Amino acid sequence: MHDATLAIGEIAQGMLQGDEDYEQTPFLSSYMVNYNVYEYADKKWIALGALEPKFWNSFCDMVDRPSWKTAKNRDLIIGVFDKQKLEDLFKTETRDEWVNKSINFDVCLTPVLEVNEVYGQKQTKERGIFKDVEIDDKTIKIYAKPYKSYSFS
Repeated sequence: MHDATLAIGEIAQGMLQGDEDYEQTPFLSSYMVNYNVYEYADKKWIALGALEPKFWNSFCDMVDRPSWKTAKNRDLIIGVFDKQKLEDLFKTETRDEWVNKSINFDVCLTPVLEVNEVYGQKQTKERGIFKDVEIDDKTIKIYAKPYKSYSFS
């Protein structure tokens, strides 16, 4: 668990190395327009994770909004950047349309899947995340062992 959660600190560590004030930039708090979730026209959701300016600027190219480009994450704090602009933008198309649009851009944009959609995902199947269990003549899905153990011998 330590190894898995330690990666969260990578953001602050990377900002420190780049002379950014990570205490003044609320990254993982939903106060950044470039690291947030948005609703689509079809009432489904998308996660935008464009933490680095290069990914945000690529997103701006994708949506043809060059005036939104910036080199500073501070410009993307809600209140500095109007989040409503993105909320309105994402509601212009469906989830699948946005996903297809992002394929040709270096953008950290991913659909937030419905639970039933997760079951069919390639990674979910290959890793055996869920297993079927029979209870009272009904088959249900439960989490398999969530963390894989490794042998180093």
